[in-house]
Amino acid sequence: MIRVRIGESWKEDPRVRVALRRATGRSRPEAIRSIVDVVAIEVDGVDIAAGRTEGSLLGAAEGLVQALSRLVAGEDQASVPFQDGAVELLLRRRGPSALLSLVTLSRPARVLAREVEVDLGGLARATREAAALLCRDLAPVGTPPSILRRLLRAAARLARAEAPPDSGPPLPAHQRRHRPRRRRGAPACSFEIRDEEGLLRGYRGPGADLGSLLVPGRVTLRDAHGGEILSAPGFPFLMLRDLAASAARLAAALQTGERRCAVALAGAGRRGGWSLSVDLRAGTLAVDGRAPIRCAPAALAQALLEAALDFCGAAAARNPRQAQNGHLIELRTGAEECLAHLREMLAGDLPSAPSAGVRPRRPPRPMRAPLGHGRTKRLVFRRSWQADVGAPAGEALYLSSGRLLACGGTAALCLDPGTGRPRWRGPGSSWSARAGDLLLLSTGERLLALEVGTGRLRWSRPEDGGPRSAFVLAGGLLALEAGSCLRGLDPANGRTTWTFAPPGAARLHLTGFGSLSVAAADTGLVYGVDGSGRVSWRLRGPGPAAGPPLPHGQDCLALFRTERGASLLALDPSSGRRRWEAPLEFLPWAPPVPFAGLLGLAGAVGGEALVAALGPGGMPAWAASPSLGAGPLSLAALRGGLLARSADGSCAAWDRSGTALWARTAAADHPPPGLLAPRVLRGAVLVPSDGIEVLDETSGVRLGAIPGVAPARLAVADDLSVFALDADGLVTAARLATRLGVV
Repeated sequence: MIRVRIGESWKEDPRVRVALRRATGRSRPEAIRSIVDVVAIEVDGVDIAAGRTEGSLLGAAEGLVQALSRLVAGEDQASVPFQDGAVELLLRRRGPSALLSLVTLSRPARVLAREVEVDLGGLARATREAAALLCRDLAPVGTPPSILRRLLRAAARLARAEAPPDSGPPLPAHQRRHRPRRRRGAPACSFEIRDEEGLLRGYRGPGADLGSLLVPGRVTLRDAHGGEILSAPGFPFLMLRDLAASAARLAAALQTGERRCAVALAGAGRRGGWSLSVDLRAGTLAVDGRAPIRCAPAALAQALLEAALDFCGAAAARNPRQAQNGHLIELRTGAEECLAHLREMLAGDLPSAPSAGVRPRRPPRPMRAPLGHGRTKRLVFRRSWQADVGAPAGEALYLSSGRLLACGGTAALCLDPGTGRPRWRGPGSSWSARAGDLLLLSTGERLLALEVGTGRLRWSRPEDGGPRSAFVLAGGLLALEAGSCLRGLDPANGRTTWTFAPPGAARLHLTGFGSLSVAAADTGLVYGVDGSGRVSWRLRGPGPAAGPPLPHGQDCLALFRTERGASLLALDPSSGRRRWEAPLEFLPWAPPVPFAGLLGLAGAVGGEALVAALGPGGMPAWAASPSLGAGPLSLAALRGGLLARSADGSCAAWDRSGTALWARTAAADHPPPGLLAPRVLRGAVLVPSDGIEVLDETSGVRLGAIPGVAPARLAVADDLSVFALDADGLVTAARLATRLGVV
C-alpha cells in the first residue's frame, strides 16, 4: 500500500499563524510558500524517508506532482529536492513501476534508501489525493485560488498514469575501471563504475540530475608504493564529491598550519562509513583508527582532486550530455579551481626581474605648519552648514581640489566646502570610490562612473560581484576589485579589458603600485598583476590575507592570519621577493601605521589591548598595554610618536622609544560606529567620539570640541575645517572661528 502523507503540525505553529495573519497582498503567496513541514511517502506503513523530506509544503507538493508527470510522459528519471537541496528524492521508471531513492548531500553524502519499487499508478493516485487534501487545508488560510487551481489541474493529469508506457529493454551493461594518474612517490586514487542499468546514458539534460550519476562502483586509495589504503564500495560520484571537498579542506589546513584534518566517507546503503585522519605535520594518514602510514598531505589532496575530475570526464565520455548536468558541473568546477590553487601553493614563490614603473603610492602627508604664532591654548569651531545624503556608502567623504564629495544611500553630492552649496547631484548608492577624475557608485545592480568636475555620467555597466575597491594604474587604466576577481576597465567607456581571477580565492585585497596591482588573496597567495592582467610574480604567504597590502617606503607590507595570530611580510613590489617577515602573537585590528621610521600595530593578547612597534627589518621595538577600556583601538601617527584611541574617545600617546607621553580618559555615552582613527593636523588631534574632541598633539590638553556630531566618516581640510558624516547620513561642516594662543 502506498500513501503520500503531508504533515499538519504547521496548523498548530503560532509563528505560522502570525505570519499568515500579517501577510497581505503580494506578501500572501510568499507566506504560504514559507510553511514548512514533512512530506512522507509510506510503503506498507513505513516512511522510506524516515522524516528527512522536510521543506515548503506547497513547493514539495508541486515538485512531486511535476516529477511524476515527467515519468508518466515517458521520461526515465525525475527528482524532488528537500531542505533547500540537501536531500533529494529520486524517481526512476521501470515499466509499470517507479523506483524511489533518497539521497542526502550533506557531507558525508549517502544513499538513505535505494530503489524502493512501488506501483507508479498507485503512487500517482496517492500523490493526487495528497495534493487535493493540501489544497483543502490551504484554502481557509487565504491561499490565492490561482495557486490551488494550478496544483489541482497538474494533479488531475496524473490519472493517465494508470497504464504507463514501457521503458523498453535496458541498456547494455557497462563497466569501467579507471586507471589513475601516477606520480612517483605520490598516492593515487582510482574508481570503478558498474553501470549495468545505463544510468549515465539515461540523462537527457539539461539541468541537474542526481539520479543519473548514482552509478554503483568502488573507490580505491593507494599509497606511494602501490599498496592499498582503502577500497570503498558505494557510489563513486558521492564519494568523490566528499573527497574533493576534503581535499579543499586539506589545502586550507596546509595554508593555515593546522595539525590534523579529518575526512568522513559514507558507505553504501545504511551501513557505516570510513574515517580518515590526516596528520599534516607528520605527513601520515590513518584509516578507521588503524596504524598511520606515510602519505604526503598535499599529494593526497592532489590525487583526490584528479580522481574527481577523471570521474567527470568518464561520465561525459559515456554520455556527452552529462557535461550539462548541474551536479557534475559543480564537482568539475570546484575540483579544477582547488587543483589549480593547490598546484600554485606547491609551486611556491615565483619572483620576477624587477619591473619598471612600479612605485608605491605615497599617501598625502598631513600639514605640520602651526596654526599661528605662539602656543595654541584654545580653538573655537562654528557649524557652517549641513546636508543629508543617506547612510554612508563606502568611504563616502572625499575632499580635494576645493570640492567635497559626500556619498550615501539617498544621494551623491558635490558640495562647496565653504558654503555647502551643491555643485551637482548624483544618485544614491551602497558603495563609492574615488578613482582619478571619476567617482564610482554602486547601486546594487549597476556600476556608475560620474565625472568629479561636472557630475556627468560617463558610463554605466552591470555589476558582476559587489565592488570593494578601485584605483587608477599608471597609464590611466582603472583597476576594480569585485567579488573574487580583479578587472581592468577602460576609464573612457567602462569596458572590461582583462580579468584576473586567482584559483580558489573567495576574497581579494588590492593596492596599486604604479603600473602594477598587488592582490593578496584569502588563499594565502599574493600576486603582482601588470597592466595587461598577466601575473608578473607570485608569493606564498604564511596564511590567509588579513587586509589590503600597504605601501611603506620602497616596500609593500602584507598582513596574514596565522595559527598563532598574524604575520607581517615585507616584499619588493617590483619583483615579488621577500624582504623580511615578522611573526605576531596577535591579530591586529587595523593595518599597520608608519610613524617616525617604525610601524605601529594594535591588537589584543589574552583579552588585554596591546600596542606594539616594529623597527627596521620587522624587529620588535617596544610594546605597551594601555588602559583605554574595552574594545578595539585605532592608531594615528604623531610628530615623532604614536597615538591610540579607543571606541569611547580615550587616548594615549607614546614617543618613538615607547615612553608614554600623555593619556586622556573620556566617557562617551554614544560612541560613533566603526574603528575611526583620529586625525592629526597642524599640531591638533581631532578625536571622533560622542562629538569631536580637539587635543594638543604634544600634551594631550583639550583645546576645543565640536559637540553633537558622532562621525562615521571624517574629513579635515588644511585650514582645520571639519566635515563629519554620521551613521544617519547627515553631513555637518564646522570651520575654525577663533584661535587663542600664547606668544
